[in-house]
Amino acid sequence: PATGALANPAFSLDTCGFDLVSFKMSVAESLFHSFADPNVAFLLLNIGFLALIAWIFHPGFHVSLAVGIISIVVAFAILETLPVELTGVLLLFVAAVLFVVDVKAHAHGVLTAGGIAVLILGGLLLFNPTVPSARVSWPVLVIVSVAAGSFAAFLLRGLISARNAPVTMGIEGLQGRTGIAETALEPKGRVRARGETWTAVSTGDSIPKGTTVLITSVRGVNLLVEPEPSDASDRASEPSPAGSSAGPKEGGSE
Repeated sequence: PATGALANPAFSLDTCGFDLVSFKMSVAESLFHSFADPNVAFLLLNIGFLALIAWIFHPGFHVSLAVGIISIVVAFAILETLPVELTGVLLLFVAAVLFVVDVKAHAHGVLTAGGIAVLILGGLLLFNPTVPSARVSWPVLVIVSVAAGSFAAFLLRGLISARNAPVTMGIEGLQGRTGIAETALEPKGRVRARGETWTAVSTGDSIPKGTTVLITSVRGVNLLVEPEPSDASDRASEPSPAGSSAGPKEGGSE
């Protein structure tokens, strides 16, 4: 028959005279433990990859860079507590690359569909399959994959179009616009354009103050300008048609 502690239903651990002291998790540990979930790690990892890709296409969008870095750091911190597989992480990265290549190569969604399939496969292989509790649920896999594909199809394409659009802000956006000479350009002076005063250089003859000028190009911080073509002056310089002279005729009938 069992004797001692084994015979007692209320089993107690023999600590050899040492006292047991219980410790509670801190607020930070409790918060991190609540986020230590395979679904959360999968979601944050994809958000991080897509946010960094968006920042690469639009470097001025610093919020995307911050979101990407924070999401990936938190995702890897969670993955440290889970039986993660490197193959799954690489497949998620490959899926993000396929989304980008589809937009750049104008593959009409073929590579995006492949990226969604690779993303689902990466989610299935992200954790050790021998651990039943460490897996990404199917609803999260499908929702995140479709959302990532939509992101690539619409937002990334919009960012690329915005990057390739003509510059309308800054000094480069002044080319082709008109302005007013604030001072005489002989050949250098000041021009008022787009509500701002710029240093300008005449590409031809001197330009009097108050003349409307056309900005032909930008050189450093200086505008290269010329007088704006005037339809009225062009018409005045054209020869009059034959027989249209309004001057008095010599000789008259008696």
